[in-house]
Parts: sequence; C-alpha cells; structure tokens
Amino acid sequence: MQPNPQARADKIRFRVDAIAKHVVTVFGLLVLALFMLLILHILGNAFPLLKTPKLQFDSRNTVSSPSPFLSIQQMGDEVVALSFDKCQVQVHSVSTGGGVSEGFKHPCNAEFVEINANHGYATHYGILREDALVELYSINNLSGKVQRSLLGSFSIAALIKGDEQTRFANLAWQIDMYQNTLMMHARLDDNEVALITHKLNTLSPPQLRVIEQVHSLTALPRFEQVLVGFDGSFTLLDKNLTNIQSLPNHFGINAHVLISPNQRSVYIQNKNFDIEVWHSNNVSGQFLLTHAGYLDSETVQKNPSSKELTPSEKLGEDAQQGIQQIVFDRQKMLAIALNGDYALTMFNSATQEHLNTLFIDEPIQQIHWHNQQLYLFSEHRTGQIEIARYTLQNAAGITTWNSLFNEVQYSGYQDAQYIWQTSQSAEYAQAKFSLIPLIIGSLKASVLALFVAIPLSLGAAIYTAYFATAKLRAWVKPSIEMIEAIPSVIIGFIAAIWLAPFAERSLFALLGMLVCLPFIVLGFAALQGLVKRSENYQQKQGLYLLLTSFAFLALLAGVFQLFVLLQGLFSTTQAGLLSGMFVDITLSKTTIVVALALGIAVAPTIYSLVDDALFEVPDGVKQAAFALGATELQTLVKVVLVVALPSIISAIMLGLGRAFGETMIVLMVTGNTPIANWDLLSGLRSLTSNLTIELQESSIGSAHYHILFLTAAILFAFTFIINTIASFLKRKLQGDKHV
Repeated sequence: MQPNPQARADKIRFRVDAIAKHVVTVFGLLVLALFMLLILHILGNAFPLLKTPKLQFDSRNTVSSPSPFLSIQQMGDEVVALSFDKCQVQVHSVSTGGGVSEGFKHPCNAEFVEINANHGYATHYGILREDALVELYSINNLSGKVQRSLLGSFSIAALIKGDEQTRFANLAWQIDMYQNTLMMHARLDDNEVALITHKLNTLSPPQLRVIEQVHSLTALPRFEQVLVGFDGSFTLLDKNLTNIQSLPNHFGINAHVLISPNQRSVYIQNKNFDIEVWHSNNVSGQFLLTHAGYLDSETVQKNPSSKELTPSEKLGEDAQQGIQQIVFDRQKMLAIALNGDYALTMFNSATQEHLNTLFIDEPIQQIHWHNQQLYLFSEHRTGQIEIARYTLQNAAGITTWNSLFNEVQYSGYQDAQYIWQTSQSAEYAQAKFSLIPLIIGSLKASVLALFVAIPLSLGAAIYTAYFATAKLRAWVKPSIEMIEAIPSVIIGFIAAIWLAPFAERSLFALLGMLVCLPFIVLGFAALQGLVKRSENYQQKQGLYLLLTSFAFLALLAGVFQLFVLLQGLFSTTQAGLLSGMFVDITLSKTTIVVALALGIAVAPTIYSLVDDALFEVPDGVKQAAFALGATELQTLVKVVLVVALPSIISAIMLGLGRAFGETMIVLMVTGNTPIANWDLLSGLRSLTSNLTIELQESSIGSAHYHILFLTAAILFAFTFIINTIASFLKRKLQGDKHV
C-alpha cells in the first residue's frame, strides 16, 4: 500500500517541531544557567566581606641573643630586630629565622637610642656618644647586602651646662622622627622630661627644653607638637611649648598614650580602661586633636574569662593593664592591639569596631606587623627570644558594614562623613569605602532623568496613541523608537562635547526658557483646539503636526535667544540680582546635564511601553464614555489614563531601572566625583560608572575588589526588584489572578 504523502509530511513536520522544541528548551536552560552562574559569581566575590578576619598560626622559632631586642623595624620586605652588645649593633633577620645577618661596631661607651620613624622600609637607630654627639643611622638591604649609612648627626654638648652633666647622664633617650623633624626626649625624674628638638639638613642648632610638672610626654614631630600628661589631664603644646589645647580631665594618673604611625591618630586610655580616639585635624590653620569616639568595648579586654586563657592564675593583674601596643597595616583599615600580655585584639582603624580576638598562652613582650603577618616576641624559658608568626586570614572582612553604609570620622576630618576614596597618597592613609556617595549618585541621576523623560515620553505617547490617526501613528512611533537604537556612548559623546559646554554658557537662558515653556505649551494647546475645527484637519493632520512642531521649536529658539541677550546684558553691566545669581554659576559636569542626556536616552523606552498601553485600551470603553457625554479630554483623563495607569507606572519603573543601570552617559558627562549630597549643581559618580573605572585597577582578592562586586550585587538587586515590580503590574493589568 502506497503511504499517504500528506501523512509523511506531517510526520516529518512533527519530528522537526519536536527537535526544535528540545533545542529551544536546551538553549533556554543554558541561558538560565549562565544567568545563575553570573549571579553566583557576583555574590561569591562579595561573600568574603562577610567573613571574620582571623590570625592563623604559621611558625615559631627561637633566637639566641645576648641582649634583648631594642627595636623591631622594617628593612625592605624583611622584619629585623636590633640589639646592642659587645660594642656593636646587631641586625637579626626575624623573617628568615632570627639569625644575625650583620653587625655594625660603635664605641663601647656609646648608648643605643631607639628611633621611631616612618621612613618607608629603612631601619633606623641612633647612637649617643660619650662626647654628647648624636649619630643617626639608616640600614638598608641593597642588592642582597645589608648596608649602613649615616642619616645625620648633631651635638648636644652645648645644650647641657657643666653643672647639669651629672643630671643628664645615663638617660634613656628616645627619638621620634617625621621626615627631617626629630624630637629626642628622656625622663629626668618623676615630674620632669627633657626635650630636644632639631631639624636635620639645616644650619639651625638643636634646642633643649625641660618640661616640668609632667608625668608623660608623647612627641608628634609631624606637627611639631608634644602631648604632655599630668595628674590625669593632657595638654597639647606647640613647638614653642605653648599650650594650644587642653583635653578633658578624666584620664587617670597612669594613662597610657599610643599614636598611629602617621601620627594623625592618638589613642589614650582613661581611668576606666576605655581607649579614647583622637584625630589631629586642621582647625582654623592649626592642628588640634578632635575626639573621634572610643575603641569598641570588645577590643579592650578588661575582664577576660579564665576559661579562655591559660594559665588562668596569671591573668588577674595582667587583664587590667589595658592596651600596651598597637600595630597598623600600611594599606588596610586594620589595627592589632596587644591587650595586656595575653590577648591580641583586631579592630577596624577607621570605625574602631572590634573584629576578632586571639588569646595567647604565654606573655608577649612586643608585636610587629608586616605583609599580612604578625610577629610575636616573647622571652623563652631557656632565656632565648621566641618569635611566633601568625598569618592574616579573611582580610576582606576588615571592611565592616559601618564603614560601607554609615558616616565615619576618618583621621584628618573633623566630622564623620560618607567618603569613597580608594586611592591612597601615603602609607597608613585610610582607604575610604563608603557606598552611600555611589548610591546617591545613581539615584540622583536616574530619578532626575525621569523628570526629563516622563513629560517627553508621556506627552508623545498620548498624542500617537489617542489623538493621531492610524497612518500618522504608523509613521511617528517608529521614528521615536529609533532613538532607542542610538548607542548610549553616542548620546554621552554629544552631551559631553556639546551639551555640557552649551549649558555652562547659557544657564540663565535655559532657566528662562524652562519658565516660559508651560505658557508656550498652553498657547499651542489653545491654538490646536482652533485648528481642529477646520474642515480639512483630518485629511492634513500630518502637515498640521509638522507645521506645529516647527513653529513650537522656532518659538522656543526665539525665547532662548532673547534670554541669551539678557544674560549678555547682565554680564556686561554686572548689575542687578540676576547677574550675581546666574553669571558665575556653571553647569558643566553636573547632575542637571546628566539628567538631560540620560532623560533623552530613557524617554524612547518609556514612550514605547506607554504608547502600547494607551493604544490597547478597548475602543468600547472610549465609546461608552463618549456616549455618556464626556469630551475627548475628559475621556483621556478619567478613562484611558486610569485604565492604563498600572502599565504606565510599570513603564516608568522600567525606565528607572534602565536609567539606574546606565553607564556610558553617566561616565562621560559627569565629573565622576563621589559626593554624598543631593545638590543638582555638583558632580556625581554612579555605581555603574564606578565599576567601569575601578574594577580593572583593583587587585584581585583585595577588599577593594570584593567591595566592587558588592556594588554590582546592589545594582543587580535594584534593577531586579524594579523589573519584577514592573512585570507584576503589567500582568495584573492583563488580569492574571495567579500573581
């Protein structure tokens, strides 16, 4: 029997359809899987910010040294310790096991002077000779060889009179340096401190002053100041030892003072063992200390639990010693405090938040931090020096939610602020990762763009969907939608090259034109009502639209040119209120220019959706309104717009999502300044432009890198929510009861 050709064709067609169905399904699932993989990648790179940073034990070794380490410093990428024995300064390589790498001889009757300096990666120390000559040395590792160079020298013999030589003999001097400014100080007795100030590489001689009635002295050579304490109160003195600031009198007699390496932050322990943070800020041309809060209470372990520490019998007094030393990371917002002798507490140096605590079983004498590794120095029971090394884990977790979303008072700032500043101009400068300026920038640009896009798109959609004929609508709608096909980089280029300079030159004219615009529109609306009464309006509606458009634009240009002439008159005479208000104001690289360009880019998207929503309103609804005596305008306002309102709102929200996610226009037109304010005449930086600028420059695995992925997650969440709500409203309009 011959098979039916139609049955065979149908069978082939069914097979093709089945194969096509499976192919489409597979590709759809692949697209969905790729989308989910992208989301997981973004969230996975943001997740390290949620991890708690911790110190992981790495190694332990002992060093045989005939004398204790006098100074632990940095020499290149190597941690070294200095000891003074047998008439020489010995340099011990801590990073490579603690062996003696070099020794430098000095007179046996000289005294070692420790130098606290922030000079990069060089090691510094001083020698006080018997003839009262102070020699300052720098040690560097050049091409694998440890070399010493004389940094400077000065004599203090002339400063000490003959009858005071006995008093100044055998003092434990210490030098604090910042660049070429040094302060050399030592305690004379319980209530007096000797202070020598000197500037290297100058001809000015050193100066000696004896400060009386002080219990402690903290040198701040960066600002040529000293902070002295007496009877629980602290006073800040300038280089002439003049009192420039008195701190509140609530610190305790034995208050402990610590300073950050950049000397911008001072940590003072009060009598309640709370650590107060003070920042040095420029106040009216003078650097003063500004109170910046307290360390988190968890950072200062006042009463550690005996279950957490061993041996517990040794903790009674040590637990009340408070913080003995603080080390800081050169790039991260990380500080580690030696709390008592047994606890190491990590905290964020910007927000002062406690991060984690590590308890040690034996007393620690000193700590040093370098390259995400912490070195603990303690005395071994055999008399040797024991060095334990810990490595930082989960470094991205140092950035807390407070530093991302709350105001933070950074060192050098008098008030808490929202700041995004990832580049650091100096060591120990605090990176600032507040996301609020970026979120405000995105919201400010996108919301203001809607003020431009909504009137344009809604007005055009109402005309084409309600008033225009089908033939005219078929011509106008595709023309407007073609604007959406223009690449955003082209719009951004035009806005940056032409619109921004134009707006800067013609602020007064633009504002005047905007004021007159509603009256011009009302006038043309009244004129349109008269034109519609003509008999040939329906046949020549396209021509009337073209003529009306040209007349409208010509009138706008005339009004604009009139205000340009007035602006020139004001700028020439420099008289009147308007001159002072508008002549000196510029619009270049500001939010207003961004809103104009972004609004034009978003308007076609909103127009297309609103036009479809208005056009799909059933004709029966309109005719019913006309039958009840409603005018054309009343039908539009009270029937058509009401029925299409959910879809209109959905279109506007989709336009908001489109504007919020725009990159090139915002990147090219704004000044890319992350400012946390709503000023329309200031610049901005959005989340998208920030990703474009900084993602390629961030180091993989750094906190900056993970924070950028967090901003991508925020951007995705916002657009996803906006699009979901818009889709929900659209389905509700269609009568889907299952939503």
